[in-house]
Amino acid sequence: MQKMIETQNQMCLASPKVPKFSGNPLEYASFIIAFEARILPYINTEANKLYYLDQQLEGDAKDLIQGCIFMNENGYKEARRLLQ
Repeated sequence: MQKMIETQNQMCLASPKVPKFSGNPLEYASFIIAFEARILPYINTEANKLYYLDQQLEGDAKDLIQGCIFMNENGYKEARRLLQ
């Protein structure tokens, strides 16, 4: 019952958006907090994590991780390491 109430309350809130990240170091912390809170809980594979991370990047940050797209299951971890 409690879970149902929480779900209903969440549905009433406006869905917060994850900002795009372009590589500005001052924006990284807020970006990664939003990404981890709003996207990661719904993803169950490393490949999907990398796909969604790539979708939230632009500019220099997106260019930085392009090589990770071709890596096997370690691509997401390497992309996160590079961005940090």
